[in-house]
Amino acid sequence: MINTSFSAHHTASTQQLENNNAPPTTANKAKSQNFSAILASTQRKNTAAQNTQIKSQTADESPKAIMISTDKGNIGIDLNQYFSAESSPAGFLNINELPPLLLPSAQNIKALSAHASSRFKQMLSDYNIPAAPNNISYDAAGGIQLPADYAYTSELKQALQENAGIGRELSTINALSSHYVEIQKRIPFSEEMSNASSQSAKNNIIAKYSHLLNDNHSYSNLALSFSKQGNLSILADGAPVAFS
Repeated sequence: MINTSFSAHHTASTQQLENNNAPPTTANKAKSQNFSAILASTQRKNTAAQNTQIKSQTADESPKAIMISTDKGNIGIDLNQYFSAESSPAGFLNINELPPLLLPSAQNIKALSAHASSRFKQMLSDYNIPAAPNNISYDAAGGIQLPADYAYTSELKQALQENAGIGRELSTINALSSHYVEIQKRIPFSEEMSNASSQSAKNNIIAKYSHLLNDNHSYSNLALSFSKQGNLSILADGAPVAFS
């Protein structure tokens, strides 16, 4: 910040010199040069301080907030907080007070999978669980299902019980992935219907995709697959899902 008393004094001195039409003396030139040096130095210091503050804020905030597509638009979300172990607030909430609803987009699922992988691996390390299960799936009621030959079933279930936020994030990834897979199945139907030129063509398309259109159509079996290191990927009917 520029010293205002020094600036005012300099301005007054300059105006007085102009009014008297006095030629600049060596002393006045020195004062002017000194003022310019002080001004330049002050500006450099202010700029450096602002840059330091910006860098500090970026370092503090960028690792926490991840851009996620939600029903409230694309917003930065701290996934650690979003999937915290804390229980939801009690009492009635209006729609504006509800947390943002995550959409089943490829970007969201990839972001959550990377975040959950990191948390899951750390949990395995914290609980001295030597290996992740080959996969995790969920039954119709949302209950977790582990492979019958997984040697650390009780230890992992205990860890997830004590880290409810991680359990919720894994369950959310499974649910979003299931929606994503089913949406992808219907894209060819929508594209062909939009290009159909007659009712007869539309009827043929409906017949072609009838297995996807009835209420009792079969859904893909989803599973969260883990590498030995605990890295997470998604399987649908046993095949890896490509999120593009």
